[in-house]
Amino acid sequence: MSTIEPIKSGLGLRILEGSHQREFHPLTRSVVSIGRATPETPYSSSYITIPEATLSRLHAVFTWEPGARAYMLHHRSQTNPTVLNGARVTGAHLLKPGDILALGRLVMILEESDPGAPPSVEEAPRNQLFLNLRSKAIEDNRIFRVPVEKPRILLIFSANQGTEALNPSGEDDSTQRVIVPSNSPNEVRLDFKPETGEAMVETQTEEPPVLRRTVLPFGKLSVFCRVSGPLPFLACDVLEHQGTSFWLSTDSESPPPTNTIDEKPAGLRTDSTELSGGTLYFLNGAWKGAELLVATRGARSFELGPRSKSLLHKLPLQHCPSCQLTVQDGKTRIRAVSVDDDQFIDVNGDLLFSGESTDMFSGTKILLGDAEFLWRVQEDHNIYSRFQLNTPKGIFPFTKAVVKIGTAAHCEINLRLPNLAPVTGEIRYTKDGFTYTHRNLACPARVDGVEVSLGLTASVRAGSELELAPGAGVRLEEIG
Repeated sequence: MSTIEPIKSGLGLRILEGSHQREFHPLTRSVVSIGRATPETPYSSSYITIPEATLSRLHAVFTWEPGARAYMLHHRSQTNPTVLNGARVTGAHLLKPGDILALGRLVMILEESDPGAPPSVEEAPRNQLFLNLRSKAIEDNRIFRVPVEKPRILLIFSANQGTEALNPSGEDDSTQRVIVPSNSPNEVRLDFKPETGEAMVETQTEEPPVLRRTVLPFGKLSVFCRVSGPLPFLACDVLEHQGTSFWLSTDSESPPPTNTIDEKPAGLRTDSTELSGGTLYFLNGAWKGAELLVATRGARSFELGPRSKSLLHKLPLQHCPSCQLTVQDGKTRIRAVSVDDDQFIDVNGDLLFSGESTDMFSGTKILLGDAEFLWRVQEDHNIYSRFQLNTPKGIFPFTKAVVKIGTAAHCEINLRLPNLAPVTGEIRYTKDGFTYTHRNLACPARVDGVEVSLGLTASVRAGSELELAPGAGVRLEEIG
């Protein structure tokens, strides 16, 4: 039987955790391969591609067994595991409806479906769509569900704290109105696309803010809605405004989307096992003020750039180069993926060209053309920001985990002192404490009286005296 010949298996895979959560993929070919989405392997019925970093390019293969009327699972990845019902798969296993599969961090369930249904994942949004809301001001944080029956829903935030929390009404046949108690009046409009089950969200005022949080395979993206233009609102999103959370679902019992990286926003699950994370801050552009939280334990990888498929929503980076950020057990590295002749990627003052990479640390600034970002690991920042360097030219607080000392303009601690080199040395914070590395060939430094030559590193602590050059002494101090 040809691998591209369609069959009516009556089975499909529904994604429970990871990228494209709750999406359903019918199995309609005698051989179906599953792997990570790349430009070279677009979605087809015989090759399911999903943008999940922990999937291999070819992770697993399903082969149809006509006699058993079932699929056989074959593990193909050499780097990432395939787990069936909690047990690691090394050979071939016959599947049955209800089986739970984990391919890397992508978790799926094998479900029965209508054998006669068209093999298209676009059919799912035709189910009844619900707008779910949960407000701190409504009956002990209960969840209310509003069936989406018109192309527009107008959320009316009213300062009236009456007992009637929801009141769909109005003479406009194209609009549903939902009244939500709040401290400040505002209107938030949702315009739905019936063919996709998606919506566009638009706010009437930016204060108090409307926040869109997107669940991603590697973290959460938080973007502020602007009066200047609408934002897409997908099933992986949660809107938050004045203590009320909103999310879409085709299931009347659906909880808000979440993953293993937890903050403390209204409506999202929090617990005592939240992972430490780094945050990528958008410092300018259409998403100014946006934050991308990424777990710094385990392995995470995502792309920034005009053609990025990592963030589910289209990035407002139309004329920028592309870079790949990889987090591996707390260490972050950035690689230039695509840089044209008239573009540049600047990482802490150093230029990266296509194929080049460098380590990142808390406080790193990234320039992708005109777009500027800040990477910060908050647990590190909370420690190194308590320290400062007392110098003859004044007090310099630590704003980064690695700071350069010298006379050059790009040095974070810029000292116009005689005998100093353009870059005399650098102080680096790690979880083991502070270190000083000397960079001046002309003369050595002294740390607490001990000589430190070019390229050598010495431990420093609060109270340490650093003589960077004759007559150029500085002291590391803890604030307060």
